[in-house]
Amino acid sequence: MVRDDHDDLIGPVPAPQSFRRPADAPPPIPRARDTEAARRFHHVWTAHTASGRSSLRARAARLSGRSNRRLVVALSGATEALLAQCDVLADRLEAVEAVAADVGGALGADLTRLRAEVLELRRQVARAAGTADG
Repeated sequence: MVRDDHDDLIGPVPAPQSFRRPADAPPPIPRARDTEAARRFHHVWTAHTASGRSSLRARAARLSGRSNRRLVVALSGATEALLAQCDVLADRLEAVEAVAADVGGALGADLTRLRAEVLELRRQVARAAGTADG
């Protein structure tokens, strides 16, 4: 810490407040589209909505409802993957809010301490100027 001629006026300087949580950036979140469930859903959806000539087996699967069941299963898997991704985002947001609160508290305390020191120095300069004039 840098010392100057006014250290005796300030009094004992408390140690700066440190953050309660690490402020390092966590690893990036993978894209939801890159999950296995989303890829599986895309594959099933593409197969389900493909136009053009299809095989007898594919037509029979559509008539029996088997392709619809596959689509519903793929959709539920993709939905679960998205919900998991939302949970990760919510956890990250909570951590960011906690770090922001720590930073705000530390900076607010420092700003308050600096303002108090400036006001005290102004009073002492005014008193010194008053005794020099008198």
